[in-house]
Amino acid sequence: MSTASNKTTLPYLQIARGIAALFIVFNHTSQSAIYYWKFHALSDFFETGWCGVDFFFVLSGFIIYYIHARDLGQKAKWKDYMYKRVTRIYPVYWVAALLALVLLKAAASSGQLHRSEYVDAFQSPSYFLKSFFLIPQKRFPFLSVSWSLCYEMYFYLVFGLGILIDKRLLWLLPIVYLIINIWLIFDARIFNNFAVYFLGNNNQLEFMFGMATAWFYLSSQDREKKGMSLHPILRWLWIPGVVVFLCTWYACSTMPAIFGKMSYSTKFSFGIAAAVIIFSIAHWKQMAGTVVNRFFLLLGDASYSLYLIHTLVVVVLFKFFTRIRLYPKGQLMDWGAFLGVVVICVMVGIALHLTVEKPLMSLFRGKTRSKQAKNSPVPIEPLKP
Repeated sequence: MSTASNKTTLPYLQIARGIAALFIVFNHTSQSAIYYWKFHALSDFFETGWCGVDFFFVLSGFIIYYIHARDLGQKAKWKDYMYKRVTRIYPVYWVAALLALVLLKAAASSGQLHRSEYVDAFQSPSYFLKSFFLIPQKRFPFLSVSWSLCYEMYFYLVFGLGILIDKRLLWLLPIVYLIINIWLIFDARIFNNFAVYFLGNNNQLEFMFGMATAWFYLSSQDREKKGMSLHPILRWLWIPGVVVFLCTWYACSTMPAIFGKMSYSTKFSFGIAAAVIIFSIAHWKQMAGTVVNRFFLLLGDASYSLYLIHTLVVVVLFKFFTRIRLYPKGQLMDWGAFLGVVVICVMVGIALHLTVEKPLMSLFRGKTRSKQAKNSPVPIEPLKP
């Protein structure tokens, strides 16, 4: 999942991004291990690893507000904001999506694919264009993980209205969400309309938590600048945050009727836990330059690439193992193969980041800086996306 980042001042948030991405990788690897090998790692503990997306949504709300709060209501900032958001999301996504199409075409030609989403990627122009440009639709895009990017783009657009017109337009997000969900109490059929379902989806709640957390964080920074030191205990809030996060994880595994994947209780609980963790670790400024820290910072940098590419890697590896009849046998072999798939996913994700995503980001940032330098007599230090 993509979020803007400011790793120079909030390094631990970057590490948190990498860990959240790992949750999602473990989730999809676990699902494939069950399907192909009948291997249940830690009694399917990683099945709730999808909660990494929930963390990403809260973090997106936090970072976008943190970086662009001062731009709200400044119409001149809108083009630069949208340029950064579009160039951050689409270029590397299109690379991953085109790679997915190549693999899907090869699999379809060999008779290994029968799901309609994959077939329609080549036969339905409407489905293809919606998937390629991240336009919300009832069905999953052909690169399935990109469903979350549709929510990201909607959030970016609403925030963009706050920059283009007035910051009060940010209230559109909670107002529309509340109206739809109050309406839902009286008429559950409204969710049959996909546009209504999308706008009232509980994922929207997590972006709001992120923005609220950023507002509190910036307020605390202002108080510190005025000599009103932040109480040290607030820097330890990550501990109860992690406890709530793990309890919600457990509840999703044991009480799916109440804590379903898209339920309000799940999104609220994961959202609050993520907000508390983010608020706490955002205050950690200094970081030792250890090998472990450098690796997780790199993993955080590569989290978007890893998120986009890992399902393709997982599918290819498991199909390859099936083709050559390499079935792990015994706990040691099963765990070795399981962790091996995760490691390869991480390596491919980092490789995609270093060879594709990072050069593309440098290219588009360079264009932004050149335009700023040309239009301003005073050198501008750009905010880091």
